[in-house]
Amino acid sequence: MTSAASTTTDTDASGASEPTQLEKLRAKYPWLDHLIRAAGRYTEKHGDHYAAAITFFSILALVPLLMVAFAAAAFVLANNQALLTEIQDSITAAVPPGLGDLLNSVMRLKRVERLMVQQRDTLDVDTLFAILSDHSNFPRSVCKHADPIHNPDVMTVSSVVVDLTAGEIHVRPGNPCDTATTTVTLGA
Repeated sequence: MTSAASTTTDTDASGASEPTQLEKLRAKYPWLDHLIRAAGRYTEKHGDHYAAAITFFSILALVPLLMVAFAAAAFVLANNQALLTEIQDSITAAVPPGLGDLLNSVMRLKRVERLMVQQRDTLDVDTLFAILSDHSNFPRSVCKHADPIHNPDVMTVSSVVVDLTAGEIHVRPGNPCDTATTTVTLGA
């Protein structure tokens, strides 16, 4: 005779089969029987494959929706600098402390890149300092002034433009918008 924990049917001395413990529980609790039959059918019909496919295509379907949502947001925010700044502040406040400063630096770098592309035909030392003096998108502006409310720990300490053709380094200590340029000639 086999043990009661076995999944096979026990046989007594007279040869009649006795139901296993699992069979007894399934007979006693219809919900358990239903659950076991459902799990068996799920496995038999490869339900996990269908679940994976549905999940994949659901996420894939979100991509175009997100593209439309971001395009609409860009259209609305393009002419509303105050709302854009408010959203950026909310995002910066929601992320971990060091990441907020990184996002701020990335936004400022993107602004510098856009201005350099716009003025690519006239890039000289004065134009580059004008870009570094940009105050658009305050408090996320390229030129960061000491501000206890918006920028308590961050400010521009100096700006440097290197002219490799002329062999000169141009430095403006502090904010580039309100200091004079000191020029150092290399190799002299």
